[in-house]
Amino acid sequence: MNIHSPATSGAIVAELFAAGAVTVALTPLLPSRVTMFSGLALLPPSPGLLLWAQAAGSIALLILASALCGVASAFGFRGSLQEVNRIAPPKQRAELLSAYLLCCYSGNALPAVGVALLPRHVGHLRANVAFAAVCVMLALIALATGMRQAHREDRQKR
Repeated sequence: MNIHSPATSGAIVAELFAAGAVTVALTPLLPSRVTMFSGLALLPPSPGLLLWAQAAGSIALLILASALCGVASAFGFRGSLQEVNRIAPPKQRAELLSAYLLCCYSGNALPAVGVALLPRHVGHLRANVAFAAVCVMLALIALATGMRQAHREDRQKR
């Protein structure tokens, strides 16, 4: 997009985190299942919008995509963290939370390193398409698996 201003780049990243923070602040009463499924459902359009913004060179689409990514990640993080805390035995909660956060940070860092290295071989757009495809595929698998599990749990409660 030929954005060379660190301030503009920083503002877009700050917007992503602000969207996530506002989402968490405005939805404290939503159950973990709702927030996790909402995050997974919002994840596929997020990289799609990012790719569209890149292809079109559109800052407006980039801002919209960043906001949607912030909302999706906030829902996913908050819902899954609620579930981890719910199922963790009280005496092992700190250990489980540490492992959970390690997985979250690794899940954020490793793809970023891959997307930083891949463009050297295939170009920026192809690298981003590959990253987006993996994200969408994993989100859809997680959503299908989660919905199937939720359906089973609902049947068992009856």
